Parts: sequence; structure tokens; C-alpha cells
Amino acid sequence: MKESHLIETIRTYDESYPRRYWDQMLIRYERWWEGQTDRPLIHIMRGEQTPTTAGAGIPAFQRFWNYYPHGTTVDQMIGALYHDLNQVQCLGDGFPHRIPQFGAGVLAAMLGAASRCVSGTVWFEPETPREIDQLTFDLDRQNQVFTMISSIYNRIGELSEHQNLQIGMTDIGGTADVLASFRPGSGLMMDFYDHEAEVIDRIWELHDQWLNVFTSYEKILSGHTPGYTCWAPILSSRPYYMLQCDLAYSIGPQMFDRFILPELKETCRQLERPCYHLDGAGQLVHLDSLLSIEELKVIQWIPGEGSSPITQWPEVFRKILAAGKKIQIFLDIDADPYQLDTIADQIGSAGEICAVSTVPFHDIKAAEDLVRRFS
Repeated sequence: MKESHLIETIRTYDESYPRRYWDQMLIRYERWWEGQTDRPLIHIMRGEQTPTTAGAGIPAFQRFWNYYPHGTTVDQMIGALYHDLNQVQCLGDGFPHRIPQFGAGVLAAMLGAASRCVSGTVWFEPETPREIDQLTFDLDRQNQVFTMISSIYNRIGELSEHQNLQIGMTDIGGTADVLASFRPGSGLMMDFYDHEAEVIDRIWELHDQWLNVFTSYEKILSGHTPGYTCWAPILSSRPYYMLQCDLAYSIGPQMFDRFILPELKETCRQLERPCYHLDGAGQLVHLDSLLSIEELKVIQWIPGEGSSPITQWPEVFRKILAAGKKIQIFLDIDADPYQLDTIADQIGSAGEICAVSTVPFHDIKAAEDLVRRFS
């Protein structure tokens, strides 16, 4: 790929999203974060169903960057990123954004787990299975995955002359979920009962490495991007992250409070705007514990596959709002373009909600009408 082709792709992006665009977008989001607006954020970024290639050596964008062919350079990946963002359509409070996605819970790969590309996604598993008391976690800054993501961030900083590419924090994962990658199957679940002290020690070791990675990348990103985002795209002038523990779906409140909550509370104290990914009705048993975390700012509520749609949970919305937290949800515009209207009617206002749609959909007019109704 000739550098001139990359520069031309970047120039096209710069013309569409100048710095003044981002300054105005940041004002909108900061007003929401600070409770200075009574309207919801409606973030719509409509991408292509099948990403296209820009030609001239720039490959088609891959959601998981592990799927680029062997030998693809950092510049080619970044060229694909810019080309992809040149194709998206943003409505309402939507803005172009991506993260260097190498798998949910990529901290596991940085600590030595193997990455497995399966059916369009990425899983992590130990190279050599070990018992919980044999595990130790210490970040090797020469780790291939850690250095690859660092190189991507640094190169974007070099290429983004106007600092107007919103590249977000990679999907580091949750500490307990990362631990589960090293104790697959029923391994970690059995450890909860048989090796309580060792599980707690490993979670706190992972806590330290999580913060190590987060702060390392945050330092690179600071000054290179318009603001901060992660895999959940809520633009912020201050660093934040969408914390998670998918394992919580499989454990009860007592176990959650014993093993998960203390580390989660400490991470929330370390972040300026911590958020939590509440994924699935099975996690609702932990909602009271989560809402007790004073520093937690936002709950991302996803009912999960097989559950009632997002409009059927007014009691969850009310409970989160009563605790003084904001809410982020995902919309399915083709299925029901009035989801946000229904929720607003149920709870009285949608002003504390950030509603996001970042998947391809067909009904553009319905999306435009949605934005207009809440303008």
C-alpha cells in the first residue's frame, strides 16, 4: 500500500469530521454526563452490512482485527479503519468511532493466553492449563498483542494531524472473566468453592494488570483523540470504561458480593466515569449491589437473548434512576423505532438515557424521525 493512498483516505475523513464537529459533539455529551440537559442522547452510527475495500492495498475493515490476513501492516489496518468510517452514516448524537478489537477480554492474551478465532469472534484459552494456585499474572510489555495495540494507537496519533479520529479503549475485559479464560469450563466455578483465597488473590493480581493496561493506553490516547470512548460509545472528555463481569450471570448474590464486588468497587474508585455492563436478566440479582457503588455513573442494560424486549423493563429503569445513575441502552430501529418513546412514557423522561444504534439497519426515515422527536 502506498502511503499516498492512506493519506487520501484520511483527508476524506478529515473533510467530513473537522475539529469543530467534535467540539460541538463533546458539548452535547458533557451536558448529558453533567445532568445539564433533559433530553436523551441518541447515538446512531449506521455502517455497511458488508465492509468494502478501498483498493490500492487497503483491505476491507475487520470488526475483529485478528481476522486481517497474516502480514497486514498497521498502516493497512488503519487505512481500512478510515475507509470504514468514511462509509458510515451518523444521525442525532451519533459520531464515527471504532476500537482496535482483538477480542472481548483481550487482557487474557496480553497475559499469555492463546487467541482463537472461531465463527467470526475471538476466544481465549490457556496455552498450558494450570491450577488456580499455579497461576501468576504479570504484564510483559513485549507481549505481541500489547505491543500491536500500542503501535496502532501511536500510529493513529502520528497520522491524525487534526486529532479528530475517535479511536477508543480496546476491550480489556473484566477481571473475573479474564480469570475464567485461564480456568475454562467448570474450573473457576469449582475454585470458588475449593480455593476461595486463591481466587481472591488472582482477581486482585488481575486488577493491578487491568489498571496497568488501561493507564498505559490512556496515556497514549490522551491528546490524540477528540475525547474518550470504549466498546460502548459514550463520548466523554474524561477517561471512562464499561466494566463488566459476564461470569456474574452464573453466580448468586452472595458469591458476587464476596468475589466480584470488592474489586469492582476499587476499579470504580480508580476511574473518573465508571460504567457497568449489565448483560442479561440473570444479572438483575446483582443490581442492588451494583447500585450501592457510589462512584458508578452509568448502567448499560441489555435484557439478553430470549428475554423480553427493552421496553418491558420499566421497573429496572426506575430502580437505576432512583439510585442516581444514568442508563445506556441499545436500540433496534428496524424492529421498533418507538422503543425510546415507550420507555420515556413509562418512566416520565428519557433525559438520563444514552440510546445507541451502531448496527446496520434499513429504515433511515424511522431513524431520522426518532431523532426529530427528541430534538
